[in-house]
Amino acid sequence: MYYRCTGYRGKCDTPRFREQEISRKLGEILKNINIPDEVLIALQESLDRDDQRTRTETASHRAGLEKRLAAVRRRMDQGYQDKLDGKIPEDFWERKMSEWRGEEQQIQMAIDGFRESTADRVLSAKKTLELANKAYSLYLTQNSAEQAKLLRMVLLNCSIDA
Repeated sequence: MYYRCTGYRGKCDTPRFREQEISRKLGEILKNINIPDEVLIALQESLDRDDQRTRTETASHRAGLEKRLAAVRRRMDQGYQDKLDGKIPEDFWERKMSEWRGEEQQIQMAIDGFRESTADRVLSAKKTLELANKAYSLYLTQNSAEQAKLLRMVLLNCSIDA
């Protein structure tokens, strides 16, 4: 298969290229991507340390939020008991319950936000580093559709001139 430039207007003087030739030239770009092993190991260790620090901070924040949530729910329970005992008027009870429910929802949303795993981000970063080191060998062993997919991941907004 041959490719040629249409110049977005029709005919262009740029010569035609065979698919294999374009594929080879694009593959050469991948050949130059290489992360030395010692740098790769250092990056992976740094990612692991950052992941552990993030997990520790997340656990601490989450524990604080869960304490706040328990306190709000205790207030709600106590307020309900006070209402039943006639210690507080109905309008006060409704106003405070509305405030407490809003606070409860905000805290619960914050807790749910911590459920997103940072481990997935670290794993993606590690896979990206490994892919960078193996890009050329992978490129050589894949069919043209897989090669195109790999190139789209590595070469954002790639263009060819002459």
